[in-house]
Amino acid sequence: MSRPVAALLAICLLTFANACAEPSAPVAPPADSTPAPGSIAAASIVAVSPVKLTATVGTAVATPPSVLVKDVNGAPMVGAVVNFSITDGSGAISNSAAITNSSGVASVSTWEIGTSAGLNVVTADIPPLPSIRFEVTGVAGPAAAMIKLAGDNQAAARGSSVPIPPQVKVTDGYNNPVTGITVTFSIESGGGSVVGENATADSLGIATLGSWTLGAKGGQILVANVAELTPVEFRATTFDLPEQCTPVDVLSEQTVVSSELGLQGGCQGADGRFVDYYVVRTASAGSWNFKISSADFDTRLELRSAIGMPIASDRPSSLTTSSEIRAILPAGTFLLTVTSTAAEAIGRYDISYRGDIPDAAGCEFSIVRGGSSAKSFMERKCPQIAGLNVDRYRIYLKAGSTVSIVLEDHSLSDNHMEIQDDAGKALAQAVYRNYVVSTLDYTASADGYYVISIEVAERYDLFVQ
Repeated sequence: MSRPVAALLAICLLTFANACAEPSAPVAPPADSTPAPGSIAAASIVAVSPVKLTATVGTAVATPPSVLVKDVNGAPMVGAVVNFSITDGSGAISNSAAITNSSGVASVSTWEIGTSAGLNVVTADIPPLPSIRFEVTGVAGPAAAMIKLAGDNQAAARGSSVPIPPQVKVTDGYNNPVTGITVTFSIESGGGSVVGENATADSLGIATLGSWTLGAKGGQILVANVAELTPVEFRATTFDLPEQCTPVDVLSEQTVVSSELGLQGGCQGADGRFVDYYVVRTASAGSWNFKISSADFDTRLELRSAIGMPIASDRPSSLTTSSEIRAILPAGTFLLTVTSTAAEAIGRYDISYRGDIPDAAGCEFSIVRGGSSAKSFMERKCPQIAGLNVDRYRIYLKAGSTVSIVLEDHSLSDNHMEIQDDAGKALAQAVYRNYVVSTLDYTASADGYYVISIEVAERYDLFVQ
């Protein structure tokens, strides 16, 4: 075969093969490189408003939280959703989901912080980027109230300072302490003097007077003042110190001490009676029994506080050579006074004290402010009046001082409570709120002992303030 013929044959065969082959799939055109709107993820979020501020509690923040969102190209993103949430403190924000504007900025319209002083936090989030934290420290608003904390209804010797300096707390309208405000203490009646009368409230809103020295009169009133607030009154009473005698001894519980009146240094009062003093210490709150007996003279027994304020005494009688005090007392140190009903009487006596043991004869106790009694007539049977048991609590009050008494009757009975003079004459009756609780507030008209009388069927708790 000649070369031209062979070449022609090869061309024909190739053409025939191509004509018989299956057609191939069409090739896809290049993909569109332009992203759909909104498909670009946020690349950064930054705060464009202050992240640490201070504001008054219960008010709106002056500059609400605001953030700027940008894409991967560093351009502000439009239409991105930013979630704002309160993550510390209370309060409220106007919009929890904010959309970025044409400048890529999303903002909270308003943020009102909570009413408690302290930290408030709002967090801005646009996942998966790190959160932005906005902090506002809430501070107390203007002073709105002043309350007593300590130092009211005290007693001290004439011309001496009260044991607890008067103290007040200043708060705003949401009960937050107001710091740095000046409280002025001044004497309203009774004489006396104060030190540190201009006291500055500390970080807890507490202002404390330096000291309060009582005057010569019985009733004393001190006033704490802050401009535009209701003044707060503190009351105190004065008393004469007992004779300046050195205590004979320190009594130990359940130990009988024998001594002789008139021969222990010759301590003698203005009325001519000899007096012995003993220091006693009650280890715990409860009822305590103090006893004295003598074959030589008619005894008198009185219990005083460590600074000489009368607390309790026996019932006066000129026909007894023994005396007894039963008192409900807190733990503490007291002075026990031994004397006679007659001037210049002397002689031997025995004295002791112990934690009280209930018995059928005892239905009168002495009690002090701040004391409480829990009694059950299942254990102690007292004389009855109209089917009700009667308990009596004897308390010493200075003229002008007020005692507040609360009776909680667990037997749900028809109880009755009143305050009487020491001879048993009714002076005031309780207010009955329900069958459980009765309350009685009484202001003493004169120095002396008064009696809280309770008629109740069974169990009760008594609180004296």
